[in-house]
Amino acid sequence: MSCSQEFPYSAVLYSELGGETGTIAVTAIACVLSFITLVIFLEEVWFFFKQYNDKKTRPKILCLLAVYPIISCNALLSLLIPKATPIAEFLSALFLSFCILQFIRLVVDYFGGTTAMIQAFENETISFRTPPCCCCCCCLSNVKLTRKTLQMIKIMVMQLCLVRPGILYVLSILHSDGRYHLDQSSEPTEIFLWLKIISAISTIFAIYGLIVTFFAAKRKLTQPRLPLKAASLKLTLLVFDIQLTIISTLAKYEKIPCEGSRGSFVRASSIHNFMLVIEIFLLAVMARFAYRIKHQPAISSYTKELKEMNV
Repeated sequence: MSCSQEFPYSAVLYSELGGETGTIAVTAIACVLSFITLVIFLEEVWFFFKQYNDKKTRPKILCLLAVYPIISCNALLSLLIPKATPIAEFLSALFLSFCILQFIRLVVDYFGGTTAMIQAFENETISFRTPPCCCCCCCLSNVKLTRKTLQMIKIMVMQLCLVRPGILYVLSILHSDGRYHLDQSSEPTEIFLWLKIISAISTIFAIYGLIVTFFAAKRKLTQPRLPLKAASLKLTLLVFDIQLTIISTLAKYEKIPCEGSRGSFVRASSIHNFMLVIEIFLLAVMARFAYRIKHQPAISSYTKELKEMNV
């Protein structure tokens, strides 16, 4: 079987890699980095249970930090067992989508709850004119933050928890039944193209809701390293989604040559997963620096003014 667009069985893959020293070295590097990413997370769990006493925000922070070893281990699994790629991508997408919602909830907790957050913006408005969707949309005016507005932002994020994992779940089922092949995903006549378009739009709207929340929160919160926390999550979402699209486009135009039984799309998936292990390792280190601070009350400037008035 030459240049097949089907993921090879592990036995076939390992028989081909027997003489490829470079590929074996790359795989070993991916194993080491994935292991270090897991160790970093376990050390963070120990730190937060020993040094961080806010039991309300601790589970959300650990959930956000757990996304890095989960994505890294699933990417490594896809490298070692290519047939497991659809399932590994589905699990990673499901957890990453859930983490975006957890970040929104974490920001609300930093304000002291939904009521406190709304009170902090009582005499102010928030802007929806932000990238990546509406940075140049002049028809959007600033709106007052209410429970309804906050719920709308959460819905923009929550839809990703259903749309993208659902699409990947459908594709994994079709792939197991032989009805979905990697090289068919770019045919306009196929439904797979429309599923990818829907997934991309869903991701953009989730990032949009995340950015709207971040720009509003950074004006009020005194929480240390909040921009770094938001950046680590946004970059994770970008490298997980956008990178594979770019590499798959290169494979479509045969910029990535096939090797043995591994076609261009299969090799594109392997390249993406190896790069993902490296990038997630760097983002895990970044997130460790962003979140590793001993607990201190993260109050908004509005709450701080109330406390000073009481004094």
